[in-house]
Amino acid sequence: EIKAGVPLVTLSSVEMAEAQGTLMLADAEWNRVQKLGKDVVSERRYVETQTARQLAYAKVIAYGMTREQVEQLWRSADPARADGSFALVAPRAGRIILDDFIEGKLAEPGKVLFEITDESVLWVQVRLSPAQASTVRVGTPLRVRAGDIWLTGRVIQTMHRLDEQTRTYTVRGEVRNSGDVLHSGQFVDV
Repeated sequence: EIKAGVPLVTLSSVEMAEAQGTLMLADAEWNRVQKLGKDVVSERRYVETQTARQLAYAKVIAYGMTREQVEQLWRSADPARADGSFALVAPRAGRIILDDFIEGKLAEPGKVLFEITDESVLWVQVRLSPAQASTVRVGTPLRVRAGDIWLTGRVIQTMHRLDEQTRTYTVRGEVRNSGDVLHSGQFVDV
């Protein structure tokens, strides 16, 4: 179980070092141009500098830095801090259900390092015959049985497309997972 904002792992890459360096240069130039003002600097130069800073900012955010980490980098104004490392933090509170990496291992771009889930409310996918599905609407109450325990919920979405293989409609329900009874991927009776 983890809380939002908790550091999970420290990552480092040459690409991030370049992105951090570009960001620091763009920020310094933007601060200089802002001080000079639009009266001294051409409109085009003003907009180009502002845009370069925003693009550099967007890049480090896309690479995984948080807004707070970027602010700390800017406040430091120390080029040595652009070393390509940063702490990957938990974006939300929940439970880590996957941590598929080894310390020191190269992680390919786009690879999922952690999966964090909040199982307090879960979706339940229900397969119904066309006749059953015709009686179900959004908001319809439902009951879910996992073992000997029953939980209540409601229908939040009905699909209007028949599954070609099973010849069933899918209905999505939402269930409060009291007591952590249900888990992702589990089969239940509804």
